[in-house]
Amino acid sequence: MKRIIFYLAFLGWVSSYFIYLSTYAGIIINTYWIWILHLLVIVAWIPIIINVKEIVKSADAHFNTKSGSLISFSLFKYLFQSTPTWFIALSVIGIFITIESFITLAFNYRGPMQILNGEYFLYGMNNSKTVITEGEFNRQQAFIVRGHAGHWLLFLGLAVSILFKYSGYIKSDKV
Repeated sequence: MKRIIFYLAFLGWVSSYFIYLSTYAGIIINTYWIWILHLLVIVAWIPIIINVKEIVKSADAHFNTKSGSLISFSLFKYLFQSTPTWFIALSVIGIFITIESFITLAFNYRGPMQILNGEYFLYGMNNSKTVITEGEFNRQQAFIVRGHAGHWLLFLGLAVSILFKYSGYIKSDKV
């Protein structure tokens, strides 16, 4: 079961990169996909959350420590010991994308939007209703989707890194 969850999380993580990049090309995904990927984040984290105490105990036993802490270098080293370097590098890039997308969304989000009778409306923070162009509507949608994609990249990337040992991939240090 963990192998299936790993591959679902990996598929979601790859999809998140494509969705993030597609917003720069003006392609905005359907709202249903946003909810599916949110649900996938939850599903990917279920086996990790259920086994968190066992993971910490295993990490402490592996490194002969007794920290019992959820935040320790030995825990992270243990979690990512079977994760290939190339994936860790892509995950770090995903973390930077996450930070960038959240900052961009925070500074550019202008409020909820709606399409009524072919016109595009923006509802301001003071409940004002403003007509906007289709281009501005799409630009605001792109900021929102990038914010979601950053969220998926962070949480699915971390879940895939932790679940990588269930992938069947054997880590090799040979080049």
